[in-house]
Amino acid sequence: MPTTPFTNRIEVVGPPTNLGEDRNKLTGGTRAATAIISHTAYLVHDELEIAYGREFVDINSHHRAVLLKAIVTAGQVIHMIL
Repeated sequence: MPTTPFTNRIEVVGPPTNLGEDRNKLTGGTRAATAIISHTAYLVHDELEIAYGREFVDINSHHRAVLLKAIVTAGQVIHMIL
């Protein structure tokens, strides 16, 4: 499969370099991966908060972070297997 400069890149909002320039930019590599994982963790956090309410929110923030990382990591492993 031929590669292009846009392979494995996502569109993000970046600072304009010229007045009135479109702020949409393409990024890739670890920044793209970080953005995707961060967004996934955000969505998982919101769903857990909806499902469990205060019981989830009251968990120590360090423990919540570990829980989110475990859920996101398990989800990525399952996705790779399927």
